Amino acid sequence: MAALVRARASAWCILTFERLWPRILPSILALLILFSLAWLGIFDRLSYWPHVILLWILLFIAVGSLFFVSGFRFPSLSEIDRRIEKASGLQNQPLEALYDAPANSEANDFVKVLWKEHQRRMAAELKNLEAGVPDTGIARADPLALRALVVLFAVTAFAYSFGPSGGQMGDLLDFSQPVDLSKMRVDAWVTPPTYTGEAPVYLTEANIRNAKVPEGSKLTIRVVEGGDATLKSTESQSGKTVNITAQGSFDTIKQNSKTFETVLAKSSNVTLRTRHYDRNWHFDVVADRAPTIKLTKEPGRILNGSLELNYFLDDDYGVEKAYVEITPTSTIKETGHPLYDAPEIKLMIPRGGKGDARTVQDVSIHPWAGSEVRLTLVAEDGAGHQGRSETRTMTLPQRNFGNPLARAVVEQRRLLALDTLSRDRVLDMLSALTLRPEETIDNFTHYLALRSIWTRLHLAETDENLKNVADFMWQTAIGIEGDNVNQAEKNLKAAQAALRDALRNGASPEEIERLTDALRQAMNDYIAALAEQQQNGGLGQKPSQQAQNLSPNELAEKLKQLEDMAKLGNRAGAEQLLSELEQLMDNLQVSRGGSGEGGSQTSEMQKQLDELGNLMRKQQETLNDTHKLEADRERGEKTPEEYRKDLDDLKKRQDELQQELKKFGKDLSDKGFKSGDGLKEAEKKMDKSGEALQQGDAAGSEGQQSQALDAMRDGAKELMQEMQEAMKKNGETGKDGDGSSKDPLGRKLGSAGHQSEKDGLSQESDMQRARRILDEIRKKLGQSALPDSEKDYLERLLKFY
Repeated sequence: MAALVRARASAWCILTFERLWPRILPSILALLILFSLAWLGIFDRLSYWPHVILLWILLFIAVGSLFFVSGFRFPSLSEIDRRIEKASGLQNQPLEALYDAPANSEANDFVKVLWKEHQRRMAAELKNLEAGVPDTGIARADPLALRALVVLFAVTAFAYSFGPSGGQMGDLLDFSQPVDLSKMRVDAWVTPPTYTGEAPVYLTEANIRNAKVPEGSKLTIRVVEGGDATLKSTESQSGKTVNITAQGSFDTIKQNSKTFETVLAKSSNVTLRTRHYDRNWHFDVVADRAPTIKLTKEPGRILNGSLELNYFLDDDYGVEKAYVEITPTSTIKETGHPLYDAPEIKLMIPRGGKGDARTVQDVSIHPWAGSEVRLTLVAEDGAGHQGRSETRTMTLPQRNFGNPLARAVVEQRRLLALDTLSRDRVLDMLSALTLRPEETIDNFTHYLALRSIWTRLHLAETDENLKNVADFMWQTAIGIEGDNVNQAEKNLKAAQAALRDALRNGASPEEIERLTDALRQAMNDYIAALAEQQQNGGLGQKPSQQAQNLSPNELAEKLKQLEDMAKLGNRAGAEQLLSELEQLMDNLQVSRGGSGEGGSQTSEMQKQLDELGNLMRKQQETLNDTHKLEADRERGEKTPEEYRKDLDDLKKRQDELQQELKKFGKDLSDKGFKSGDGLKEAEKKMDKSGEALQQGDAAGSEGQQSQALDAMRDGAKELMQEMQEAMKKNGETGKDGDGSSKDPLGRKLGSAGHQSEKDGLSQESDMQRARRILDEIRKKLGQSALPDSEKDYLERLLKFY
């Protein structure tokens, strides 16, 4: 029976194959043709629509041929047995007899025995059962064997697919634009950020696969005849993948050309992929570190009153810009309404964006001048990274006004600019200044200017109006002081900046020469303005050793040396020499006594005046805070406990100010000056102000503080007069030993304060006399009968002149 089972299984398979194969062969042949075309690269070269049409035709044939499978059915058991009986040559259907039964189920025993004997004899004949071989009938349907040609075509195409021009099965479903690798061109390069100064890296020309590039570099890949090329970037650490979109055609004629651009922010692997083409690059991105900036010297005030900042800059690619961040301290109340923002100070950047540098900025005109602020230097590189220095607290340099009236106007301007709520108090102070003009104001023009300020301030309604008033107050103070140095100094700074920019930007030698001449003229004008200030009795400052030792010839030689360096191409050296000249000019000052004891005393006088001014500023701030505290109490913004605590704080500040003023008076006495009635009166008013604060009378304290300020102004005027008398006694009139005045470079001055010529002859009559003498000498030398000794003498005179 086991042989029968095997024969039936074999017959089932043969019958199934004979029935199925003719039905699926057309579909198989259609698919072989489809695959053969793909292996031959036909689909790789077709454009979109021909590709789609051919693919659909062959798929339709392959799928449509499967219609014949609908008539297929698996063989039955009787069909299987007939196939076995036929293949094995069995007669009388023995396989059917094995499982057959008599038609009459109620047959007698004899019939049953006889039927079993028949089955035994049929089973005995079941030996060497066979299912035969398949016979699909394909040969009769295809007598020319065209099916073999299709198979041969497929085998040949499959072998061709391994060649350089062969296709792939994936081309069947790849509808992207066909690519001819022989015509495709790929150009790839990396452009570092401009601020790095590094050259672009060309990847394809040098066949570079790994590159180290600065952070922020731009990768550009240009693909010509690359079909539907794609680009993706994968970060090395996170594995994040980004598909980069092409920027479109870069050539209006070749519309199949693309440009990919991306910024490399992190180390990444970049892959360019198109049909049968892959290209990979690895970029190791070097992070851009933040710049560093630090002060090399404490910020301070130089002799011309400007703010000096010395600092050191460093960055891997150089600092692009640097500035000073200025924030107020507690002395500039955040609760007030300031008119102006903090002054803006841009820092000088050395060549290369790193190294030591120095910036000098005149902030005296800014309303914050004289206020205590916090300074932080900030450096920024091309990538936008910032570095900050340590914060320093200092008082912004302010201009020293010798005229008490000008100083009072500037002080009120500063109070108005820092808090518009103090407008009423400024109006009261201006009214007090102009109360008795015949006694306090010598110049009627100054009186009219003060009244104009009062009127403008009284009518001002907006911040813009108040700013105009503040600007007018500054101009009025300058006019009262009578100083021409300010504009000359501005012109000098502008000429220095123009020459420095020209040196850095590679200007022509002619432009350098023109700007050097402009700088020379600006320096002469500045020195002349300083000299005129000296002649008019302007206050001196601490003597500068550099200014005293710099002669006119040395100044001219330095300018000539700077111009020669620039012409020879040594721009860095020329810029360094310009910085030295700038520093020398910053340290120029009006010396009211060449050296020794007189100059030292002048410096000490200035120091005392500055200290007194600082005390007056502190008293004014205490007065403002007292007024604000009383206003808050009246509006109910302070609880009794808070009000009492603030009064105690003000009392402590008032007592400290009183002690400082007392110490200041003692120091004056120790140095030979009289403290004056005004300062003594101020001490008394401060004491009464403290008592009022202790008793909770803020309004009464305000009155005492106002009187203390008035008394301190009177004391300052007395001190000024005493200092001027002391200077006259000591001969500090800006004269040289021969009685002639000198400018800050040591050149002699004429009676009008102008610079003299070589021998100091500045007046018209002196110059004419000198010319006549020179003409006579030359005429004398023209005489041939002169003795040699006399001729030598006259030639020496000519050399002298």
